[in-house]
Amino acid sequence: MDNNEIYELLLNNTVYEILNADYIFTQVFEQKKQALTLRNWVIGYFVDMYEQTLQRKYLFNDRKNILLATQLHAEGLIYLNVEKLSIYKQLFLRYPQFVQLLPVNCPIEAIQWQENHISPLAHILLNELSFEHLVVLSTIKTPIKRAFYEIEIIKNNWTVDELQWAISHFIFEQTGLEIDDKEALLQSYIHKIHYDEADFS
Repeated sequence: MDNNEIYELLLNNTVYEILNADYIFTQVFEQKKQALTLRNWVIGYFVDMYEQTLQRKYLFNDRKNILLATQLHAEGLIYLNVEKLSIYKQLFLRYPQFVQLLPVNCPIEAIQWQENHISPLAHILLNELSFEHLVVLSTIKTPIKRAFYEIEIIKNNWTVDELQWAISHFIFEQTGLEIDDKEALLQSYIHKIHYDEADFS
């Protein structure tokens, strides 16, 4: 096969996987909020795999995912555009632990991820944070800073606007603690969140 044929196969396979994921998460999950977040996470996974394959095979057919978004539109997924694909990919990259929450029939290969002991457990994040919260959090590169805001959302029931205000006003930086102290403080909060959940389960 030449490069164009390889690309067509890759594009068609990616579109099929995303269509399948969209179907699975509209059928399996009763809770709409959880289904929305996990569906978007899975789409982000396939976008990342698509981009990695393009790079690995030196294919330059779709540098900005325009062709992928166009094909998805043609298949009826009109909510997906280039910007959304990028957002979903970032969600996947920031929260690989969500792989633990997928249904057994979700076609995701095993992925490597490292447990973050200063971040709430994956199911707590999924239950307590909206997709809109997670989109904002996904823009934060530093794990400890992201964990700080995750916990503050849970503790204080922040809206998305309140989260954005806190980030723009550098609330994390204003705590005045050294990194090690911040980690210790976050771990104590995590312990309490997990303990409280166990106590009421």
